[in-house]
Amino acid sequence: MSFGVGLLDYRHRWRIMRKLQEIQPSTVAPIVIGGCGSSGTTLLRHVLDRHSSIFCGPESTVFLERISRARDLARRFGFTEREILEWQRASRTQVEFIERFRTLCLVRSGKSVWADKTPENVRRFDVIGCWFPQARFIHVIRDGRDVVCSLRQAQWMKLEKITGGADRSSPEAVEACIRYWIERVTVGRRLRRDPRYLEVRYEDLVEHTESVLRRILAFLNVDWDSHVLAHDPSSAEPAAGPVYESAVGRWHTDLSSGEAEIVKRYAGLLLMDLRYEADLRWAPSSDTERHAVARARARPPQARSGT
Repeated sequence: MSFGVGLLDYRHRWRIMRKLQEIQPSTVAPIVIGGCGSSGTTLLRHVLDRHSSIFCGPESTVFLERISRARDLARRFGFTEREILEWQRASRTQVEFIERFRTLCLVRSGKSVWADKTPENVRRFDVIGCWFPQARFIHVIRDGRDVVCSLRQAQWMKLEKITGGADRSSPEAVEACIRYWIERVTVGRRLRRDPRYLEVRYEDLVEHTESVLRRILAFLNVDWDSHVLAHDPSSAEPAAGPVYESAVGRWHTDLSSGEAEIVKRYAGLLLMDLRYEADLRWAPSSDTERHAVARARARPPQARSGT
């Protein structure tokens, strides 16, 4: 590497190196989890991290084109900002940095299998697959109608910017949310015929937890560990607690008829392809049913068992 290239910011250096030479594929076999935001990737991350052999920490963004700032990455994973910066400077390519980051995460955790949960990984599955031919990809998919209900309440979803200042309850916001879901689900499913790829339905994960987890661990060639079924009562994150079904089917009461028609117009065929619906005749619940469900949701939820 020339002196000039060595002094560049790591992002620019990695970009130049990609143009100057072909990146050598890594022999590392990461578990790469992605999916549209608000689809259950955080739930799966917490569940897998309970496994005695799997480390699956917070969002690292290390596979993305733009990685989080060193101080943010350090804060999330318990490293120092200086350590992250040193690893970035020492890495000639992004692949080398990922390998370093993975190794140190495993050393610190005392585990042997590294998984990364960053929702936007779903848009990079193809690139990651070239860099890491032995990777395993898990695409978490949730009913787009429920995702719309969650996205328009999520503060990280900059709807005002996307819609030009429209209110979050506006038709424009519903359209922006469903288009966001469509794009990420569609790009992630480009790998669906690849043996390294597995689709996991959020609804299946919460309704048939143990059987789905057994299928996931078998796909990963990792032994079954019953710890994945035990929640962490000390964690402040809702996703680290018991698995609840209350978020499944919320669109029945949270979407109006007009909003449902917007979703159907854009995503009706994809919902059918994903077998969430058999046809386009679905509609939200009546006002009477809405009130009944609202009262039921006001009561404390009952956690499902692991089966």
